[in-house]
Amino acid sequence: MRGHCGSQGFFGKPLPCPDNGLAEEPTQDVRDKLISICGDKWAQGPICCLDEQVDTPFRCFERFKLMFSSARRNEVQLQERGSFHRVLPGVQG
Repeated sequence: MRGHCGSQGFFGKPLPCPDNGLAEEPTQDVRDKLISICGDKWAQGPICCLDEQVDTPFRCFERFKLMFSSARRNEVQLQERGSFHRVLPGVQG
């Protein structure tokens, strides 16, 4: 599977194109994104996807990290003020 060949429905995510070609060495940018999402086992070797395919989960992962860190920061601030249990009744801070 390589590249994008349309989407599933009007608001659907991009679907990969069937491709029986050999895996290729990615650019360093693609390699860095793969490592940040999937870990060091992707630090070397050829891959069977293009930048656009790696970019979609990378952007989603970056948004998740931003939302999670904001939520965590807010929780810590509420706990420090001693108001966490009042905001979320029944939850021990």
